Amino acid sequence: MVLLYEIVRNYIKDGKGIIKVLISTAIVVSQPMLYSIERGNTIIMTLLFVLIFILYYDSDNKILKELALISLAIAASLKMTPALLGVLLLYNKQWKEAVRTVIYGVVIFLLPFLFFKGGFDNIALMIRNMKSNLEYYTSESGCTLYASLINYGFGAGNKVNSIICDVLTKILSIFLLATAIFYEKKWKKVLCACVVLVVLPSHSGYYCILYLIPAILLFLNEKKHEFKDYLYLLAFLIIMCDYGASAAINYHLSILMILLLIVVESSDICIGRLNDKFIEKDRIIEASKLAEVGESSPVSQNDIVDRIPVSHGSSEELSPASQNDVIDIRRKDDD
Repeated sequence: MVLLYEIVRNYIKDGKGIIKVLISTAIVVSQPMLYSIERGNTIIMTLLFVLIFILYYDSDNKILKELALISLAIAASLKMTPALLGVLLLYNKQWKEAVRTVIYGVVIFLLPFLFFKGGFDNIALMIRNMKSNLEYYTSESGCTLYASLINYGFGAGNKVNSIICDVLTKILSIFLLATAIFYEKKWKKVLCACVVLVVLPSHSGYYCILYLIPAILLFLNEKKHEFKDYLYLLAFLIIMCDYGASAAINYHLSILMILLLIVVESSDICIGRLNDKFIEKDRIIEASKLAEVGESSPVSQNDIVDRIPVSHGSSEELSPASQNDVIDIRRKDDD
């Protein structure tokens, strides 16, 4: 806990010393943290390694970066699901780092079996125990999408509803992981991965909310925020200060808020990128048409570019590739 406190305090960039102390203390004594301590869950150790990975996997310091990779391997060995965070390496095209992380993970995961009677034969026993755990615990409690909807009146105990929510959760998870790469801000990329880490498992205990802490820290370190970002802040505050005072305003509301906000924003980004592609295609077609009438009405390259329509609100110029297309077409016409 002391180490976690120090990592958080030293990572916060802005604010005076007292602000760093208050933020660090607030995280350490937050309801999800206190719940995990009361349960004695190993997620506290897992969180420590997850935090180190997320904060330093893209560091310029080679030692910190390698420590981050080893930390993810340890976290995945403790809880397995944090292995999903390896997608952050793929977003940055850190292929070599990803391979090294896999190697670290395999070694750290398998090596302890050699110290127990039965050796690697215990892997089958571990898998059997994991299956039994998943069969015993249901998704009607904890941090799953189904559990959050049940909290607000969605039919509990209904097998069809459970299947629908399970399928919807998988679709949303794939969508968020696929679109996270388009975000420029690191905290939003991390939030996409972390929220999937929370809601995707068929049984996700209340303590799994701790996986959102790295995204919260990155959010707090961001210098500029848009208005909609304060809706995320509200969700973070509710989720970290949920001491059971209200059945309506609690972590279930926060999970639904974060999912809704991030899905809407990701959808907007996808629509924008598709629109840009269509606009770029229209520019090239228009440039070709203008070039075809170049002999009868000679115009300069810049005139052609200026006459190509641009979408409303777009500040992008014609791409170099498109300009080259115009020049090539005009050269052919001249010949």
